[in-house]
Amino acid sequence: MQYEISNFARAASPTQNNESRHNLKYWTRQPYLGFGVDAHSFLAVDPLQAIRFATPDSLDAYMNRAPHTVTPVSAQAAIEECFFLGLRLNRGIDLAEIGFWEGHDFSRATNTAGKTAALAAEAGRVRQEEFGPSDVVVWESAIRQSLHDGLLEQQGTTLRLTARGRLLSNEVFARFLTDVRKVGTGHVNPR
Repeated sequence: MQYEISNFARAASPTQNNESRHNLKYWTRQPYLGFGVDAHSFLAVDPLQAIRFATPDSLDAYMNRAPHTVTPVSAQAAIEECFFLGLRLNRGIDLAEIGFWEGHDFSRATNTAGKTAALAAEAGRVRQEEFGPSDVVVWESAIRQSLHDGLLEQQGTTLRLTARGRLLSNEVFARFLTDVRKVGTGHVNPR
């Protein structure tokens, strides 16, 4: 049984789930800790507040206790990740769970710098970036256009890729990026 774009599991009984819990941590943005050389970790306070850590990528640097890389995840990036990671799953994403529905006030995402700083006190440079109305317009447009092009389907507040959308998933994911990271994206022809 396929449960994610590139992952399959044996059919499970009602009491057994054979999906990879390891991979699902990534796709659902759940916290994880990595240990050793070039290990990566992700800690989240809430859906819009997270930070990533990485240990040095060389054994020498790691053994000499070189500093970790600490990267705060902006609220804008968190929403984008909810889309392009969550849409990898067959079950899709629930817009209500990420606080994305018509008329929602995104202002709670703009006053969260203190939470990130508490997560990574050693990262004095932590700065939580806000997102604004123009970002929301991009996400709403991406949803509308992808539904129109037959790449997404919606059931209630849940969005998921269609069979065609799975084939063109990278193009769908790129539609949700709001800034210069949107590089090399091609045009998707409707039907």
